[in-house]
Amino acid sequence: MPEQWRAVHAFTGCQTLTGVARVDRGHSVLSRIIGYVFRFPAASDTVPVSVEMCQTDDGELWVRNFGQSQFRSKLTYAGNGRLYERFGTFKFELSLPVQNSEMAMPVARGWFLGIPLPKWILPESETREYVEESRFRFDVRLSAPLAGFIVHYQGWLEIEDQPH
Repeated sequence: MPEQWRAVHAFTGCQTLTGVARVDRGHSVLSRIIGYVFRFPAASDTVPVSVEMCQTDDGELWVRNFGQSQFRSKLTYAGNGRLYERFGTFKFELSLPVQNSEMAMPVARGWFLGIPLPKWILPESETREYVEESRFRFDVRLSAPLAGFIVHYQGWLEIEDQPH
C-alpha cells in the first residue's frame, strides 16, 4: 500500500485525521432506522470530517465526526487478513483484501448480542481505502438486503499534524 495509506494506519497512542466528505443516505423506512441506530451522518454535499483513532489494549477505538454527527466503532485485528468491527451490540467480521493498491472491507459475518446473524440479513459493504493525488481516500457504501441502500460516504483525510 502507498506511504500515505500506511501512515494513517501505523500509529501509536492516538492520532486525529481531518478532511472533507460527501454523504448520501437511503430513503426507505428501514434504511433510515438503521442509519439512526448506527448514528450515520446526514446527507451533505460537503461536510468537514475528523476521525480520532486511539489504540486500546485489544485494538483501536475510532470516533468519526461528520460535521455535528458522531459515530464510533471498536476495531480488533482477527488475524489472517480479517478485522472485527463493533458498533455497540453489533459485531462484524470484515475481510481485508488488497488489490491494485486499494483495500476493500467486505462483511463476512455478523453478530447481534453475540448471536450470529444469518447471511440473508448481513449488511453489504462496498468499502475501499486508497491513495489518490497523494491523499488518503475512503469510499464507504453500505446496504442491506431488506433495507436497500443505507449510506454512502466518501472523501479524503490527512493526519492532523501534517502541513496542508
